[in-house]
Amino acid sequence: MRDRIVILGTGTCQILPHRLSSSVLIELTHLRLLYDIGPGILGRLCESGLKQDDICHIILSHFHPDHVTDLIPLLQASCWSKTDPRSKDLHIYGPKGLKEFFAKMLDLFSPGTFQCDRFTIHIHECEQGTIHIEGMSFDWVSLPHAGNHGLRWIKNEKIYALTGDTYDVEKVIRFLRDAEIAVVDAGHMGEKDIITIAKHACPKRLVCTHLYEELDEEKLNREAADIGYNGTIIVGQDLMSFDLY
Repeated sequence: MRDRIVILGTGTCQILPHRLSSSVLIELTHLRLLYDIGPGILGRLCESGLKQDDICHIILSHFHPDHVTDLIPLLQASCWSKTDPRSKDLHIYGPKGLKEFFAKMLDLFSPGTFQCDRFTIHIHECEQGTIHIEGMSFDWVSLPHAGNHGLRWIKNEKIYALTGDTYDVEKVIRFLRDAEIAVVDAGHMGEKDIITIAKHACPKRLVCTHLYEELDEEKLNREAADIGYNGTIIVGQDLMSFDLY
């Protein structure tokens, strides 16, 4: 497994065939995890050739429907699929309130819907600071928007960061500073905000996701270069992949 980031979903709550809801797949040699799992993302995982047991760690940035609701079909398939049943434990990480949120979600369905003796679901409520998963450490940073948390890590002395949903330009700049690849919510901020973030955070590649409307990539790069940005702004597309060196 090569180190890479795959943008599974670049959309929002809007129903668009080419932009499914939020999700990023992170693959790090010995560790694979999912950051958010919005509606339709299970289909993207299938398109990527992944099975149930390939995904054992899911991190939820916050609890809005466009970031969490494919947990339901994932769990049902884990328990009842005849072609791809789960056999490995599933770990779900998220902000404070995750245990209550998860219990309420399960209560929506009849008893036994998600009961299975082949695996165990582990719920991890994470305070701001650091998340440790299979020997890797991730910064878990609060960024304003409904309890949202961004995820950041270092690999081979390079910084990689995902903002989740947020709108606070100054905090995003601090969070993304000098990143090799920064995946940013461009739906709750305007084009000027994106350009400002590019200039002052200086990521080598700034990938725009969570898009409510289409962005002009050429225009963004031209205007960012005019004020001194030397990196590249990329308008994300579903299943876009970035190798990590």
